[in-house]
Formats: sequence, C-alpha cells, structure tokens
Amino acid sequence: MWEGEGEPEFEDPIICYTEFTLAPSGMDFFPGQGEYPDQLFIAGLRGNMVKRIALDDEGNILDRKPILTNWGRLRTVQYHGGDLYVATNDRDGRGTPDETSDLILKIEFLSD
Repeated sequence: MWEGEGEPEFEDPIICYTEFTLAPSGMDFFPGQGEYPDQLFIAGLRGNMVKRIALDDEGNILDRKPILTNWGRLRTVQYHGGDLYVATNDRDGRGTPDETSDLILKIEFLSD
C-alpha cells in the first residue's frame, strides 16, 4: 500500500517506507513548544536510526528526517521531562556490538 492509495473503508497511512525497512521498535510524541512543532520520534531496529517527523496543528507532515544514525540498532525512544531518551541495542544477537551498544542516550532540547 502506498500513501493515499488504500481501500475506502480504511484510513490511509500518512507515511509508508518503501525505500528501506525501518523496523519500528518504539515511538513517542513531543508536544510542540515555542519554535518547535509537534514531532513524532520513531526508533528503528533495522533502520538503525530515529526518524523525526514534524507535524503541523492538523497532523500533516511538515518534515521528516533521520536523526541518530550512527548508534546501531535503536530499541526505543521516550520523551520525558523535556528531553528525549533513546536505548541502543546491539547485544541481542542481531547487531554488531561495540562501545555504543546497549546505552541510554539523553538528547536535550535547546530553548531560548
């Protein structure tokens, strides 16, 4: 299925990934603050990234791009207390363990 090409009795997805396999493993929502729009963060095991999807007030996609692309398999992502936390996971028998394996990363949002 492609974006906007589904059956009439179902709601179409707003995003489909056909160029690679993200293998989503965790997702969380960042409520917009100041200059930052609402954002959805999706961790990917096979995609080895967090995908950031910026949304407008109506839920339409403003921008989407990968972030944290050099940390191996990413198990989950969680927004808490103004910061984003990401768990890396390469020691589950499917990744290539190194010094960046099985960590909790804290990403602080900058504000004025």
